[in-house]
Amino acid sequence: MIPADGPAADTHVDVLLARIAELEARLDALERPAPPPSDPSPEAARPVDRRTVLSKVGGAAAGLAGGVLLAGATPAAAANGNAVTIGSSSNQGSLPTGLAVDRNGSTNNAYGFGVTDRGLAAVPQGASSGVLGHTKGQFECGVAGYSEAGPSSVGVFGLAGSGYGVVGRGVAAGVLGRTDSTDSSGVIGHSTGTSGRGIEGEAFGQAGYGVLGRCDSPFGVGVRGVGSFRGVEASGGPTGAGILATGAVGATLNGTIVTAFFEPATTTVTDARGRVRGSFLYDQAGELWFCVASGTPGTWRKLAGPTTAGSLHLVTPVRVYDSRPGQQPVSVPKGVLASGQQREVDGTLGGQVPPGATGVLVTLTVTNTSTAGFLQAFAPGSAVPATSVHNWDHQGTNAATTTVVACSAAGRITVRCGGVGAATDVIVDVIGYYR
Repeated sequence: MIPADGPAADTHVDVLLARIAELEARLDALERPAPPPSDPSPEAARPVDRRTVLSKVGGAAAGLAGGVLLAGATPAAAANGNAVTIGSSSNQGSLPTGLAVDRNGSTNNAYGFGVTDRGLAAVPQGASSGVLGHTKGQFECGVAGYSEAGPSSVGVFGLAGSGYGVVGRGVAAGVLGRTDSTDSSGVIGHSTGTSGRGIEGEAFGQAGYGVLGRCDSPFGVGVRGVGSFRGVEASGGPTGAGILATGAVGATLNGTIVTAFFEPATTTVTDARGRVRGSFLYDQAGELWFCVASGTPGTWRKLAGPTTAGSLHLVTPVRVYDSRPGQQPVSVPKGVLASGQQREVDGTLGGQVPPGATGVLVTLTVTNTSTAGFLQAFAPGSAVPATSVHNWDHQGTNAATTTVVACSAAGRITVRCGGVGAATDVIVDVIGYYR
């Protein structure tokens, strides 16, 4: 019990009088005319009567040390031009001001805190979010976040255990991020989930973009993706493009392991569908194609694949074999090559042909020939071909020819002499290889 008189009683009375003054200020705000609601309800709460409240407070001042509870208070409101204060009026409270929404209904629109320039009835259906910003022309954007706290500060931050942290929907842009500082990002998306996405964009308009990145600085980047598996993943419709890159340089690819990686398509170049010139196709057989003329199915050129030889690399000519004794290279088997005999030649001697080459460009020379004969050349272990790469028709011939020969993975070829009674010395010079 509080004594009827004395210092303690005076202290409690002062506290209650201060509380009464604060409540009067709040009641003044409550009794100001509020804007009419967009959907009036016959059960709208009635204004709180000042006299009733003050009589309750007066009773508390007479003998209670507790506070006053206003049951069924009206929604916070203020006249046009006046601010609405919820929570700490000095903005110095020990806890942040918050809004708690307990959504138990099944309405189409549900949000914790909403701001719109056209009335709540104009909010698009299905707008379910914690914070909702909506504009139809009066404002430039629904929600704007602006931070100057430092180089790592964030204007708008969305965090979701599941679903989406930030969702933007608009006619021009759903989410627009802009930065004017060096080495910073307009929009950053970060996902740690097993199949999550840092940034996901969807476009349903005829010429819309799921994600559009724009950079006006000389060395900036419009869109940058960093990921342990994929930095950026994009998918298009049946005839659309997953990624459209335009500019002086359409796209710059920089990989630490590989520059670019193609996954096999589910189609082939012979599919009866329209194709556009300039298209690449990497098919399920591992063949890479380029379309040189539009059509159905178009005209294609094979660029690479398991069945192609690769690119021709011209090298400084190097002699890798000479059957004549005393001639370089001296480490190879020597002696005239007779009819039916064959010799394996190491094309990597001299260091011009690397392991992994698919073929070599060689010059074959015959000298000190006997009667007419021919040479055959092929990859070791393969069947002897029915054709020749070099021929002579008389004894003492000295002649050379240049040809392409398939080689083993180790860069070796086989040279064989043919013809009844034929025999010759053989010289092999490498002038290029395929890989």
